[in-house]
Amino acid sequence: TAASAGIVRGLALPCSTAGRQSWVLSLLSSQRTPIARRVESWLPGDGGLLQRGFGHCERAGPLPTGPDTAVTPAALGLIGQAWVDGVARVGSGAAVAGNAFVAERQGVGLDAVLVVPVTAEGTVGEVVALHF
Repeated sequence: TAASAGIVRGLALPCSTAGRQSWVLSLLSSQRTPIARRVESWLPGDGGLLQRGFGHCERAGPLPTGPDTAVTPAALGLIGQAWVDGVARVGSGAAVAGNAFVAERQGVGLDAVLVVPVTAEGTVGEVVALHF
C-alpha cells in the first residue's frame, strides 16, 4: 500500500526518554525525494572499533557492512564523535566522515551529514548518519 502511494523508503529510530515512555521517529520518503542521499548505521565491533551495520546510498546502492568495515571512531569524523559523547552532530565538508572510506564517498556528492546517536539508558548503542 505504501509503494502505491509513492513511499519507497523508511527509517525508524527509537527515541529514548528518562521515563518509561517509548517513542519512535519514523521518516518516510518517495523515490524522487529520499530521506537522505546516504543512510548508514554504525555499531560497536571488536576492540573498540565501529562497524557499519547497514548502509544504503541512492547513487551507489547497498554499502558494505560487517567486520570488514571496522574502523576507529576517530577515523569516522562526526560519526565517531557522536559515538564517543552521545551528542548529535551536523556538519559539512571534511568533517563529514573523517578519513575513513574516502574512495567510497568520492563522486557521490555528499556534502553534509546529520549524525544521530541512538541511546538506551544513557548509553550509545548505535549511531545513524544521514548524508545529504
